[in-house]
Amino acid sequence: MVQYEEILLDLVKHPSLLQIDINVYEAIFPLLRKALGIYFHTSYYVAREDTIKTHQVSFERFQYDMISMFGLNLFYI
Repeated sequence: MVQYEEILLDLVKHPSLLQIDINVYEAIFPLLRKALGIYFHTSYYVAREDTIKTHQVSFERFQYDMISMFGLNLFYI
């Protein structure tokens, strides 16, 4: 298993630079909403194909979306 990690790190210097296709992201989003359960606040700021200019979502945008879905509930966790 270690050999595959070394190959991956050679291909991508920093894993947070990996991009995810917006269609895959939109398919995963309902699972994230369900996983958050009562902590889900809103999906207003979450990246969607009609609001994002590229068809790729960065890891930083994913983090931003997760925090925005928590909303004020983030303070209670």
